[in-house]
Amino acid sequence: MTPTELNQLDLTTISAVQGIVSAALRNQCCQWEQDSADAASRLLSHALMMEHLAFAAQLLTSITASEISNFFSAVLDVQFSSMPPLEEEASVLSTIP
Repeated sequence: MTPTELNQLDLTTISAVQGIVSAALRNQCCQWEQDSADAASRLLSHALMMEHLAFAAQLLTSITASEISNFFSAVLDVQFSSMPPLEEEASVLSTIP
């Protein structure tokens, strides 16, 4: 702009434009800061959910292993309880020629 053009500008208008542009930039910065905080919150929330899921999976694994072990023991108890005592085995074996 030439000095003549600059001389014709209204200082009140320039001041108003400065206020509008500054407010718009501040609002955009605030929006970006809010977007950043929201993203961080979502990431933290996601991370906590994953941590809770991992804990639940570990707990489920432990419970499942324990229950299968209990089931295995119960099966062994039933199978061994149906076997004849060792004394009977010895007497049966002694009758075999």
